[in-house]
Amino acid sequence: MKTDYILRGTMALAMLFASSTFCVADPVLLKPTPDENHDWGEGVGHRSPALTLLPSVDYDAANFRLTFATSITLFITYEIVDANENIVASDILSLSSSQPEIVSVSNLPEGDYTLLIYMGGETYIGEFCK
Repeated sequence: MKTDYILRGTMALAMLFASSTFCVADPVLLKPTPDENHDWGEGVGHRSPALTLLPSVDYDAANFRLTFATSITLFITYEIVDANENIVASDILSLSSSQPEIVSVSNLPEGDYTLLIYMGGETYIGEFCK
């Protein structure tokens, strides 16, 4: 019974923060995009080999930058899309375990953004707000 109240309270707080202008920034959680049938595919929710190759991405709200880090060498293409579905930034990054790659988003206006990462023929999506 007590767990049920805690769960309901946690869900209410999550809904409050999701609907407010308050932005929680770290980390940018990436997930694979659904196919044309809106099917997320088998194994989603489990750690599949493709997901272990993804870089970690953190948004530093104090300095307005995205930090891409990986434990292996990767080449990725990323796009940042605004709330109006306009591509506002894109680039190809060469990532390595020796040093994270930092991308400044200080020139972007305040708002909600979608981060798309293209890697190995797959597209991964995450969100952040500035």
